[in-house]
Amino acid sequence: MTSNSSARPQVDCIYCCKLGPFSREHVLAASLGGNLKAPVACDECNTGFSKIDQALAENSVVALERILQTPSERPVRLGNLHFMHRPEDDLWEEVQITNKLRPHIPPQLHYRRPKTWFFASRNEDRARFVAEVNALVSSGNLGSLSIVPGPEQVCSTARLVRHRRRTMFVRARTKDDGEAFVRDLPALWGAVEPGVRNDLPIVRTDDPTINMVLSMSLDDCYRAIAKTAFNYLAVQKGIAFARLPVFDPVRQYIRGLDIRHPTTGSAVDRRFVREEKKGEFFLIPTTQHLITLGYSSPHVFAAITLYGKHTFLVQLGDIHIQSLPDFEPIAHEFSIDGSQNRELGVFEMVRRMRYEEDEPPATRRR
Repeated sequence: MTSNSSARPQVDCIYCCKLGPFSREHVLAASLGGNLKAPVACDECNTGFSKIDQALAENSVVALERILQTPSERPVRLGNLHFMHRPEDDLWEEVQITNKLRPHIPPQLHYRRPKTWFFASRNEDRARFVAEVNALVSSGNLGSLSIVPGPEQVCSTARLVRHRRRTMFVRARTKDDGEAFVRDLPALWGAVEPGVRNDLPIVRTDDPTINMVLSMSLDDCYRAIAKTAFNYLAVQKGIAFARLPVFDPVRQYIRGLDIRHPTTGSAVDRRFVREEKKGEFFLIPTTQHLITLGYSSPHVFAAITLYGKHTFLVQLGDIHIQSLPDFEPIAHEFSIDGSQNRELGVFEMVRRMRYEEDEPPATRRR
């Protein structure tokens, strides 16, 4: 009998260098608007990169631009630890920061003996929350809920929160408090479910004060940047080229298998990725996302600009290439709204760099 995995298309993965079933990897993460896929990574590696893609998209300086510039029809979020204080009840609501820095209150049930509260931003969230909690209670799967302890200062109540689509978690002061809340939840939900189902309060707060917590892992963010550059290298030069041993150091770095922190200074591995400032490196003007691949003997490198403002130089590896015309600079531009992408030729790149100030607003760097 042939297994499902063996029946699926196989790829020589550019990361683990093994042959395995693949799902097409986004060259630039879909969370940033990337809409170009390529068969360069196996399923296992592709799935494993979700953490670093999320770090770049939601918990980084780039994430602030993403929140400000992404059109409202593509809902995005900033980080995951934001709270709004309600002094009249001394409780802290979970808040999501969405497009244009607008606050959104996900559906959440708070409990502090003997009182319960239910909050949400939209009336349509009520039915989804009720249906999903009913399903958890009836199936006996409440024990599968993730328990997030603290921060202590925002845990005057224990609560059940709908975090993402079909994903819920419990936040409480301590893990023991969270486990006690989960044990009490079937009886508690039986008592409050009719009210939640029929009497959802629509919470509106003018000019709310939000306590925002944005924790960053620069190692994860830089690995995501390096992965984007390496994906693009494989697309332009082929999987066989990307699998050459000269790229083993950056390959191991992207996979998180070789991260080296300096003994002094900041605890960030900067061997492969650094952020560039205008004037310190040639930048092709764009207001969108841009990946440029180039070669300056013996360095194979890429420059990645995100949201027209943040440019990163990625050192991919050193190799002596005899036929330089085979490695002329190439670039790819991706729209912020995820609607399109296009390859830029050398002429277009030179034209933008030379005539930047004469370009129309659509192509001029802000």
